Amino acid sequence: MLLHILPLFVLLPLLGFLASLFVAQKNERVLSAIATGSIGLHLAGLLAFTVFWAMSGFPTLNAKYLTLYQTADFEFFIDFTFDRITAVFALVGSLLLLLVSVFSRTYMHRDGGFKRFFNTLLLFTLGYHFAIFSGNFETLFVGWEILGITSFLLIAFYRDRYLPVKNGFKVLSFYRLSDVCLMLAMWMCHHLWHRNITFAEMGEATAQFQDHYGASVFIAAMIVVAAAVKSAQLPFSTWLPRAMEGPTSSSAIFYGSLSVHIGAFLLLRTYSFWENEAGVTWAIAAIGLLTSLLANSTGRVQPSVKSQIAYASIAQIGLMFIEIALAPLCRSAGRRLPSMVTVCDSLDREPDAKGFDLVIGNPPYGRVSLTPEQRLRYRDSLYGHANIYGVFTDLALRWTVPGGVVAYVTPTSFLAGQYFKALRALLARTARPVAMDFIAARKGVFDDVLQETVLATYRVGPGTTPVTLHHVSLDCDGR
Repeated sequence: MLLHILPLFVLLPLLGFLASLFVAQKNERVLSAIATGSIGLHLAGLLAFTVFWAMSGFPTLNAKYLTLYQTADFEFFIDFTFDRITAVFALVGSLLLLLVSVFSRTYMHRDGGFKRFFNTLLLFTLGYHFAIFSGNFETLFVGWEILGITSFLLIAFYRDRYLPVKNGFKVLSFYRLSDVCLMLAMWMCHHLWHRNITFAEMGEATAQFQDHYGASVFIAAMIVVAAAVKSAQLPFSTWLPRAMEGPTSSSAIFYGSLSVHIGAFLLLRTYSFWENEAGVTWAIAAIGLLTSLLANSTGRVQPSVKSQIAYASIAQIGLMFIEIALAPLCRSAGRRLPSMVTVCDSLDREPDAKGFDLVIGNPPYGRVSLTPEQRLRYRDSLYGHANIYGVFTDLALRWTVPGGVVAYVTPTSFLAGQYFKALRALLARTARPVAMDFIAARKGVFDDVLQETVLATYRVGPGTTPVTLHHVSLDCDGR
């Protein structure tokens, strides 16, 4: 019974995508309802399916569903599988896509590309689950290609501007390399086994490493390169910061969640094939280690928050590569590698003992409800109800070491008025201003911000220094 249900998790995003094509551009409510409804239904069905699957003892499900091409020597068929790896990636992916869809309903309101964005998001959802549920290389490649083209369309979403289109084509060129590597791996698999082999059968064919060492190493090398490109690992790390040109909601797909983790998924899916080959294992670990070190260092000097998050994601995935390569050692030790990216409520987290030399942020605007404990903690900066960027400014001062720098993009309203007098007093006591860069033209950067915006830079600690004032203007391309 479970095997008959499995294809529905790929068909449902396809039906949502096809339905969205026939909705008019101006009918935003129906478009967002189709996207949110189809993804939400997908998540609900997946949760129920996973519960029944778990009650059945976590069996590995694998079945051939459709033969697309067949000769006397070869058969090209669509194969879906469901195991623990599929369950984790599918559940997390569906949840994140649902959150992106719900957020984009308001974020993309009245945008000229509203319909195009949700069409692309639903097509991305189809490609993601096609890849996650794939049971062989051929099926994976279909989803892999859909992910590639939709990623390009989301990065180059603002196609009337120069930088998004330019960076979109740069990312597409990297993706083409991963596609070629994946095709070469499939080609060598056909030569090695003389048939279309599933991932489950690859794990049972580890003896091929001894009988056909050169061909097996070639397959493993192509898998590693394809995974490194897709997950922005060295020497292919530069594409991920460029993927930030699309809408903020689509950027989250790249640096924080789905697209960038497909490379790690590929390594996990083929793990049983290369796990006993020391050269491949150490190559993956070395790529992850070098990427983590370089991305961590590079991220510390990035001028924008988006770039910092992108490099932090690259470093985190580098650690995933290390963990995948060293999985047997991690299991034996009963420990995992430390995390470089932590998801938590920052307002409740105690400052790191060492602190930071530089804290950069663009905190959200608006009010926030604090618990009594939080109001007590941030009482020195509060006057009346709590403002998000005011509280986060207080938090940044706690995280920065004496002599360190805080750089925040906030509205200019904190510079005057009774409401922010407690925050200004706190800044006067603990940090001296270094520069104030006022954003004179906000088109393409802060279009949805009604208040005037400033990049305020402070140096933590006592003393006085001259303050530098600038007016930042942008050209027609938003540069």
